[in-house]
Amino acid sequence: MIDLAAMTQDSLDAGYTGLRMMANGSMRVVDPRRRARFVRYEHLVDRFCLDHAFTGLCALDVAALGDGLVAELGCVHALTHGELSPFRLSAARGAAAALAGSVDAFCVAHLVETLRRIGVPRPKERAVLDATDLEFIDFRALLELDRYVTQQGSNLVLRSPPDMVPRLMGLVDLPALRLEPPG
Repeated sequence: MIDLAAMTQDSLDAGYTGLRMMANGSMRVVDPRRRARFVRYEHLVDRFCLDHAFTGLCALDVAALGDGLVAELGCVHALTHGELSPFRLSAARGAAAALAGSVDAFCVAHLVETLRRIGVPRPKERAVLDATDLEFIDFRALLELDRYVTQQGSNLVLRSPPDMVPRLMGLVDLPALRLEPPG
């Protein structure tokens, strides 16, 4: 991120309003070990963009990688071509991440894996997940999310979730999940 900060500042110093970069990450994601690091890096760049005049465009070759792999990576990008994932995880001010879209039993494993890759929550820490733009989450997804957070020895606060979430959480004990009402 130091290089991005310096390059962004150089652009501002030269009279530009910011820096935009485009990169083709296709070859960086073929290897599953590198893929996890790539997802983490994408999240860190997204967080960097919150406070800097920087915009990044990530290109992935669907023909080379396949729809499934591109969909796996699309959930950490603010904008994607087409609908790749039912949910999106992005950087957010005052939260570890923001969760938007829909999460159900069919995609919760993908959500948990993505949270693991971006490091949310960190083991034995409390993290806030901004759920303001979460449209739907089912009961099984909440159970799996709680199981993952419990394994981390952590707590996860869902900020401003949909109205159904407090009702669902009232039906069963989810010890690692907390609610923070809209504020």
